[in-house]
Amino acid sequence: MRLPKLEFEPAPEWQRERLARWLADWAAAEALAGAELETTEPGDREGRPDRVPDGCVASVSEEPALGVGQIRLLAPDTTGPGIRPVFVAVLGASEDGLFLAAPFSPFAEPADEGELLTGRDEPPVRVLCVWNTRAVDSCILGNSWLVGDLSEQELESALALYRCLEGKSALPVALRRQIGPPVSHPADLRVVHRDRERALMDGVTAGPSPAVQPSPYPAQEEPRDLLRAAEPEPPSYETDGAETAEPESEGR
Repeated sequence: MRLPKLEFEPAPEWQRERLARWLADWAAAEALAGAELETTEPGDREGRPDRVPDGCVASVSEEPALGVGQIRLLAPDTTGPGIRPVFVAVLGASEDGLFLAAPFSPFAEPADEGELLTGRDEPPVRVLCVWNTRAVDSCILGNSWLVGDLSEQELESALALYRCLEGKSALPVALRRQIGPPVSHPADLRVVHRDRERALMDGVTAGPSPAVQPSPYPAQEEPRDLLRAAEPEPPSYETDGAETAEPESEGR
């Protein structure tokens, strides 16, 4: 029997290169994690001291008030013992004490279409996991240290991708090279990465606000007033049927 000829469109070279770099980072992180487990005595990971990061005030209670556009480092007792430092970006707020918070990825490249390359050089805040955005109670999010602020453009880009993942708008042409390659196979290692990152934020949101449900991938619709703080709305990216040409080279 003659099988039909299968035709497919190969991924662009820049996507293949980005995926190769992400896979290299993943392999290095897995090897490091395995080495840690082999050299760490039982109970040591649970007993690590909760050290305040350099440059941060010693008391969370002395921190500036929560605000949209802030980048915050969650306190260890919020994320759990043995968890990596978790940085989040505050994307929106509501009057009832809920904030939209998206975590940053531990990797330097976006894993898939729900992760956004920020353009920053600092390793902990290079990639924002917009797909993992959650509505977080201020009692939980307030247990953190302010470490920086998003620029107006960074906040606008994150919200534009958030709306795209909700299915409410198309992805702006300008952001196409700031996201990762699509996942097309269930055995892809990025599915494991996504599951781990989702579980991490499940632990953060499982606190004083049980009514807040974890968002699936892609992000589900959150209370609409959470985005009011981002007003005015980002400008429309409609191009009257003609798309802007994509840049020749990717930004990393």
